[in-house]
Amino acid sequence: MLLSELQIAVNEVIEQLAESLSFIEHNKARLQPETYAQLAPLLRQRQQNLARLTLYAREHLRTRPRAPDLEREDLETLVSHLKALFGSPQQAVLQEFYTYQNNINQALVVLNQELTSEIRSQNIELMQMLQHLETEKTQMQAFLAGTLASCETLN
Repeated sequence: MLLSELQIAVNEVIEQLAESLSFIEHNKARLQPETYAQLAPLLRQRQQNLARLTLYAREHLRTRPRAPDLEREDLETLVSHLKALFGSPQQAVLQEFYTYQNNINQALVVLNQELTSEIRSQNIELMQMLQHLETEKTQMQAFLAGTLASCETLN
């Protein structure tokens, strides 16, 4: 079955959200407890957004998102560990997570490009989910920018 451009774009957003959550789950022990405590509400919000978007993709777009690439995630975790040898473990994790966030941002841009005015008017639920994702994106970027800046001043 060939997927439409909209299905591909939604799947890419889902995959990027899932990979970012998986990365943090594998690396949360390398974050300071207070940093993780600040990040946790944003991660819960991301998990909820991911669950809603995945359900929407299955029910309305008749597609099943790909499973996260575990080998790639393992390799990225290894690279993050190597980077931590030359700096703080927390900073290495947050910098890698920032890369995941950029991938999510790019996937959202592509998805928004695929949304014609007809799709927008017929898919109110999808548009509401995208608004939630945009809000989360803004909050996550602010958190990462502030936390990474404080990590750099400590080094």
